[in-house]
Amino acid sequence: MNIIGDLELEDISTDEGNSETSYAALPPAKYRVMISRASYVATAAGTGFRIPLQLTVIGGDHNGRTVFEGLNVVNPNETAQLIGKQRLAEILDALGIERSDFTNTDQIEGGVLIAKVTRSRIKDAAQREKYGDDDGNENGVARFFAEDGEDKKAKKKKKAKRETKQSDEDL
Repeated sequence: MNIIGDLELEDISTDEGNSETSYAALPPAKYRVMISRASYVATAAGTGFRIPLQLTVIGGDHNGRTVFEGLNVVNPNETAQLIGKQRLAEILDALGIERSDFTNTDQIEGGVLIAKVTRSRIKDAAQREKYGDDDGNENGVARFFAEDGEDKKAKKKKKAKRETKQSDEDL
């Protein structure tokens, strides 16, 4: 027998309107998020690989809420694969990780960045029932950015360009 200690459940709200536990899709906006989970897994069809991400909102009215995003990084559909690789490159750039140094999803777990979150209605009724909120909506991520709005790789390029310009002027 497993004995559970005092969990102090008396003051726990189970109201549907409780924003901390709401499953309603987030409003579309830019959110500061932490990558709380990332892995590299085979696709359901077994024809490629994807990186499912669990993003946790940090701060604001939606603090603690979760957004899920999947990056198709190896996929027979070239468009899906390109989009997945673009999003992964955005994440790496935003976190200041050299693309050529990326070898493991552990490198991005715990990373904090800005996610431009979208909300859309799921068209397929079965998918809507399975994955949608009460209104049939789901969140996605359109873009990822560094916390200061500019990726660290772009900053390095600008700095190098300024230094080159300065050294040219000094000659």
